[in-house]
Amino acid sequence: MDWITFVSSLGLSGIVGGLVSYGIQSYLKSGINHHYNKKIADYKDDIAKISDYRQHDFARRLHDFTLYTNKRHEIYPKIYSKISNIVLSLDIMIKLRRQPRMNKIDLENTLKTFNLVDVEHVDEILKKFHDEEVPTKDAFKDISYYLGIKFRQFQNIKLENELYLSDNITDSLENLVEMIKEIDLDLSRYRVRGDNEISLEQVNELNEKVEELKNEMKNELAVSDYEELSP
Repeated sequence: MDWITFVSSLGLSGIVGGLVSYGIQSYLKSGINHHYNKKIADYKDDIAKISDYRQHDFARRLHDFTLYTNKRHEIYPKIYSKISNIVLSLDIMIKLRRQPRMNKIDLENTLKTFNLVDVEHVDEILKKFHDEEVPTKDAFKDISYYLGIKFRQFQNIKLENELYLSDNITDSLENLVEMIKEIDLDLSRYRVRGDNEISLEQVNELNEKVEELKNEMKNELAVSDYEELSP
């Protein structure tokens, strides 16, 4: 082989080698780019799935939160109305017990003004008394009967909606219930024996607890737990 042929052979080999090297580099680069692009695409898909899940989860929690909040706004006023009416009835009865007898007209006005019984039961109670002067203890028997109905209605509403009551409200209501039972027991002794053992401190404390309950409910209805909704 002469030197020209040898040189030509080397040049051709170099070209072929360069083409092969370029092909290999291009193939590797293409493969790397494909792998990288696939990883990017998978990553974007994962992000989209996570984002979609979080959006759906947030929408669900917002829906549940709205239902929960609306239920509280419905239940709290109803429960407060029931318990405050019961406490008012006890307060009036405690004050009336100091009077051995009541004028029939005064009894009617008291029953209606302070909603001690439902209006449709007022005449029913008054018809039981034929004299114009009514023994207070006898009037108490009927008032206590209807007060017991109110108390059971309150207890039923509380039990049916315990899931929507905060722990603080539940504790406050339980304390009030115990105080009401204690005072009602003292009133029962009065109805039976004429005992007069209820102190003003008991009455004042009961009214203070009702006021505290009202403020607790107002605060809870005014402030929502929005941090629970963060997506």
